[in-house]
Amino acid sequence: MLAGTVMGLVFHLGNLYWVSQVMVQYGGGIGRPTSVAVLLALVAYLSLYAAAFGGLAAAACARGGAAALFVTPLIWVGLDFFRQYPFGGFPWCLLGYSQVTFLPVVQIASLTGVHGVSLLVVLVNALIAYWFCRPERNRAAMAAIPVTALLGATLAFGHHQLSLPLPPPSFPVAAVQGNVLQEHKWDAGWAAKIFATHLELSSRAADQGARLVVWPESSTPFHFDGSPALADRMRDFVKDEKVFLLFGSDDYQIPSGNRVTDYRAFNGIKLLSPDGELLLRYHKIYLVPFGEFVPLRSLLSFAEPLVESVGEFSPGEDVVLGRVDGEKIGAFICYEAIYPDLARRFVKEGASLLVNVTNDAWFGRSAAPYQHLNMAVLRAVETRRYLVRAANTGISAVVDPYGRVLARGSLFVPEVILGKVGFRQGETFYVEYGYLLPRSMAVVTLVLGVALFALHIRDKRRHW
Repeated sequence: MLAGTVMGLVFHLGNLYWVSQVMVQYGGGIGRPTSVAVLLALVAYLSLYAAAFGGLAAAACARGGAAALFVTPLIWVGLDFFRQYPFGGFPWCLLGYSQVTFLPVVQIASLTGVHGVSLLVVLVNALIAYWFCRPERNRAAMAAIPVTALLGATLAFGHHQLSLPLPPPSFPVAAVQGNVLQEHKWDAGWAAKIFATHLELSSRAADQGARLVVWPESSTPFHFDGSPALADRMRDFVKDEKVFLLFGSDDYQIPSGNRVTDYRAFNGIKLLSPDGELLLRYHKIYLVPFGEFVPLRSLLSFAEPLVESVGEFSPGEDVVLGRVDGEKIGAFICYEAIYPDLARRFVKEGASLLVNVTNDAWFGRSAAPYQHLNMAVLRAVETRRYLVRAANTGISAVVDPYGRVLARGSLFVPEVILGKVGFRQGETFYVEYGYLLPRSMAVVTLVLGVALFALHIRDKRRHW
């Protein structure tokens, strides 16, 4: 368990080091000591899963010998499944994302989701550990046969999938990257410039043939429903340019009675047709803990300044699709790209194209924008859908159904990322059967943990 804890601490500190700087820069007065404390608390929490993995792996090997190492991939994936739920979930940088640039390996995500890629990575490492643990090399060699066969089958499947011809994509799209710094985003003095920048870049995209123009998360520096003059300018734009415009736009709601206590804010997406008709209104379902809401507020009230600069949001409830030229599209917001099951739900509802809008300005020039893009890429592979990603300061991209990045932008550069996509039908095995793998691994992990604990108690009683 100690080794698992240390591994978890090192792994998550290496992945999430940027959290502290984000809190200092945008946390509404949170100082460095507090930001480091929050980072360490987050890392310590996530390391509990690694500690549990180490403890269960050690207990299994104590009972079953080195051969029990081959149970560890099941434990790892089971714990990843549990990690998605407490405090709103934080499945950031699951192990399978480490393979995103090795396209032949990640193609199995269309069957298993990212969890299957994680399982394969742990399985190969379990074989290496088994080889060093077994003095009888012939047994280790025998164990290598099925693992090597599985890895070979994965690579063969991946190469075969990548060799399949795709119909030439014919629908032109554009991701608008306005490059609005976070400190300017909600500054009223910058609102006109921000709006003008997005319109100017969008005009450039339309001039180059784009039919769907995508703006990033919270890209309108005004309340769309409460600013009819500015909303009309957007409607005039789509009518003049004959384009669909999908854009991030927050929503505000005060239920009947007009009580301030009933006020609710939503992080949202809207879609305008070339006729100026509003075709989509979607509210973000998975909110960022400590960024858009404070979990366990009564215990963690010191973290409230983190959400004060943007306001605390309420979660949306429903998956809602838009339509572009008669085709259904599913659009999700920022952090939602790290939830495999959400993209799957969009496709189950009939989405033939996926869109991700995000604002990664918070992350600066850290590793986070690259991590975030890699996780979004896997959603395209799992669902076999094209993905259009518009990121405020980058990294915007157009991705094909096999995870190939067809076009991508740079960090902190105002630009238009142009590409062509296709609308695809049908469901992958992963979309059809979803979380069959991680759910079953979660059950295995739970049963194994209970069984090992029961055996431990029995041994203690015998010792007494």
